Amino acid sequence: MSQFKLDDILSWLSSEFMPYDSKRRPCFKYNQEADDVAFNDIVFNGLSTDSRSINPGEIFLALRGEKFDGHAYLKQAVANGAAMLIVQSDCEALEDYLECHQETIVLYPHQLNMHNAILDKPLSTRSKEPVIVAVDDTLLALQQIANGYRMNLSGKVIAITGSVGKTSTREMISCCLASAGRVHQTLANLNNEIGLPQTLLAAPQDADFIVLEMGMRGLGQIELLSRIALPDISVITNIGWSHLELLGTRENILEAKTEIIAGMNENGLIVLNFDDEMLRQWYKSNDCKIQSAGYAAQQSYIDEPAMSLHIEEISVDTDKSSFSIVDDGVKLPAVINLPGLHHVSNAAAGLLVAKSLGLNLMSAVAAIADYRNTGKRQNIIRGRGICIVDDTYNAAPESMLTAIKTLAVMAGGARKIAVLAGMRELGSYSDSAHKQVGLALVEEGFSIACLFGEMSNKIADGISQTQGSLEVYQFTDHTKLAEFLIGIIEPNDHILVKGSRAYEMERIAAVLEEWIDND
Repeated sequence: MSQFKLDDILSWLSSEFMPYDSKRRPCFKYNQEADDVAFNDIVFNGLSTDSRSINPGEIFLALRGEKFDGHAYLKQAVANGAAMLIVQSDCEALEDYLECHQETIVLYPHQLNMHNAILDKPLSTRSKEPVIVAVDDTLLALQQIANGYRMNLSGKVIAITGSVGKTSTREMISCCLASAGRVHQTLANLNNEIGLPQTLLAAPQDADFIVLEMGMRGLGQIELLSRIALPDISVITNIGWSHLELLGTRENILEAKTEIIAGMNENGLIVLNFDDEMLRQWYKSNDCKIQSAGYAAQQSYIDEPAMSLHIEEISVDTDKSSFSIVDDGVKLPAVINLPGLHHVSNAAAGLLVAKSLGLNLMSAVAAIADYRNTGKRQNIIRGRGICIVDDTYNAAPESMLTAIKTLAVMAGGARKIAVLAGMRELGSYSDSAHKQVGLALVEEGFSIACLFGEMSNKIADGISQTQGSLEVYQFTDHTKLAEFLIGIIEPNDHILVKGSRAYEMERIAAVLEEWIDND
């Protein structure tokens, strides 16, 4: 459980040390020596930005967004047991609340205890009402508190970013580290300027490892996250094509992803996938100023870093992936009970992180045998003699091509059916990326392609450029597509369902799964 002293929170909110944004002033002013209020005896059990999930004794921090305002739920948070409210000082809801709660202690941004006179009794005995801390900016407050709490954590912080594979790699790293200690990691998609601070603040104080995922939609965002989290180890999985619509070039994507080193000190370590040419060149260009380690299937790529792992003897079949990790000339056989070359690469990242922390590599290798995907990432559904790969979590060119190749390996000589939607945020690269997907379907021997949505037209264009016999069917309605599939499926078929989140391809996978379950 994470716990926070009021005195610490006020100190963090008042800190001039805000390395992640030097242009913003602290959102609170607190002089611990000058203020004679006894704050240190008050402890809060956790912090939440969701009034519905507040537990007694926790802090409720009200965020304000374009479509919501947490200040509208102050009363609900108090009713659920909030012991502190952190609000913006300019919110009308605060004044409305105070009209009905006269004994409330309010600490304002630039003058301590403006609302109530300072009393002789300790603050904890003055009122049963929650303490209210009013700040200039609650999002900044969330980030400052998370940064302050992180500096009090003794566990190692590991951060992961990359164009694709962030979540799977983060989970694989956590799997490897769990063999040696208590792991706290990012939940769901909490990997942005709000989610990452929430993940940090939920970390138990006795966690040995805190594994954080860092996402972005533009330059400067990962730098912000890195300066909040101050990683001991950072991992970059790859530099792909996602976000080209926003960033314009892969060089800009590289710049955005490598911002992850911004919050690291000189003793930190950056772990790089050296099978990725852009990361390899970035390392060689001396733009990487801190110690580096690399993993790769191509041994010649990892001659330079002192700490590295080489992957060899890779074999992928219908239900598992096996390989060997070469560490200082010692070969360790490993297996993952999921098919796919990408799982092997993710495992190498996890094993290299474990090695860099001085953990037993054999124990970490044994741990990955129990690794399982979460959510809709390569969720394998079997029944009625068929196999469905529900990979509907999201789609990018790299992950789409990997999924196609993986299903082809799993199917062997069986009939292969692709149920695909388009990919978003690819900018001027979109047309050619979709055509590459179509070409890959033909090259990997797919028999049928069921394509959904307007962007899938370009996949069809790629297919039409070949001399293959792949049958193409296009749909704009989920129900009709699912009904069509159920009508043509034969025993031993292998079916891939994938597309960008906006196309809701999970709806089709759910219909197929229900059909299998009702056999």
